[in-house]
Amino acid sequence: MLDIRAEVANALHWDIAIPRHRVTADVDGGWVTLQGVVEWAYQRSLAEADVRRVPGVTGIKNEIAVRGAHTDHSMAKPPTPDDVDDLLRSRMKILGLDVDAIEREFHEVFDKIKRNCPSCSDREPCALDLKSDPDTLVWEAYCPNSDALNALVALTEVIR
Repeated sequence: MLDIRAEVANALHWDIAIPRHRVTADVDGGWVTLQGVVEWAYQRSLAEADVRRVPGVTGIKNEIAVRGAHTDHSMAKPPTPDDVDDLLRSRMKILGLDVDAIEREFHEVFDKIKRNCPSCSDREPCALDLKSDPDTLVWEAYCPNSDALNALVALTEVIR
């Protein structure tokens, strides 16, 4: 017989985007109630999607709270095209890329990368990855700049 409770726990455990010990699941028959607090809205959505894929789950009540969900971001200064985004600067530093040198030597490519970053829909997972495990390669799966950044790494290694 299928142990839904164990399968739900397993699904949540193996999703690296969901912080362990921050999300709990109460299973009653096929109904699952998710509770806890996460940093980002995408983590709340992922937990629900993970549980929805478990065979035997017939319904989900998602009570996971998102920390900072009520924070007013309207006062934040929007990035201008000339600004180098903090996330981009951090990612480039981790990759061993000198932002100023790349901007000088590969101006057109850098401008394109610089424009993509502030409007990217994956800023939350990017920030989380940079904070929790800067060396993880997970970012390459969702970052629209990953090919260009990796090409710049390869170019700078050849030039050095």
